[in-house]
Amino acid sequence: MSPEGQFLQRPDIEQILPHRRPFMFLESAEIIESGKLAIGQLADLTHPDFIFLKGHFPSFQVVPGAILMETLAELAGIALASGNTDQDQKIGFLVKDAMRYRQMVRPGDLIELKAEILSFRHNLAISKVQAFKEGKIATEGEIEFSLVDISNWEK
Repeated sequence: MSPEGQFLQRPDIEQILPHRRPFMFLESAEIIESGKLAIGQLADLTHPDFIFLKGHFPSFQVVPGAILMETLAELAGIALASGNTDQDQKIGFLVKDAMRYRQMVRPGDLIELKAEILSFRHNLAISKVQAFKEGKIATEGEIEFSLVDISNWEK
């Protein structure tokens, strides 16, 4: 997929992940260590594609923790796929998460992301993930996901 040091924009990410806007929140990624470590950036959630966030909450918008966790899971998928040649027609499904939310994130905040694959065995991956706001941890934790072959799914 991607050699170390390659910078991926949203169109590149769409070639790897099955997500699309408005339910793809990863804007960019860089492979630091193939199959192991990637950094990235949360999309600008003030973009019109994410209009649904205006309802959370109308007078004081806050990014739901589930969206931060989803974005970190997307980045973990990119990190894993970058070093694994056997990922054709596979998709990751969340198995378990252990997240901690340290700071409030609002649409428009610049959020830097980091995902490290701790282990990968028998289609089960465990990743350590972090989101940073102004250099301080906003969200951190571990996400476990399972890779499932989707080549035989009905369209």
